[in-house]
Amino acid sequence: MQDLTKIPLHEILLCNGYEIDRSKSTALRPVLKNEYGDKIIIKKEANGGYLYGNLKDFDNDHGNIISFVKNRQLDIHELIKNYDTNIEIKGKFEITGEPKRITQNELKKEYFSLKNL
Repeated sequence: MQDLTKIPLHEILLCNGYEIDRSKSTALRPVLKNEYGDKIIIKKEANGGYLYGNLKDFDNDHGNIISFVKNRQLDIHELIKNYDTNIEIKGKFEITGEPKRITQNELKKEYFSLKNL
C-alpha cells in the first residue's frame, strides 16, 4: 500500500478546488486557499512526507493528509481519486529547496507570522 503522506498534499488540494495564495506562499511553504475561506500552509518534511496547518485554527487543525480528511469529515478515497498527476493544474506550485526538520513550535511561529499578512 502506498504511503499517502508522501503524495504532495498541495497538489492533491489543487486538484480538489484549492488554489495557491501567491502573496503568502514561499518556495518552501505554499499557502493554499479555497472558496470557503480555508487557508492551509503546506510543509515537506525531510523524510518526504507532507504536513499542513490551518492558518485560521492551527492548534486544532494540522497534521498530515489523514488528519486533513478526518478534520473535515472527507472521504480520503474521493480526495485521492481527484488527484491526477497528468493534468495541468492552474497555479501549480513546486516546493523547492532542501526540506529541513522543524519542530511543531517552529511551524507554529511561522504560522503566526503569516496569519497577520
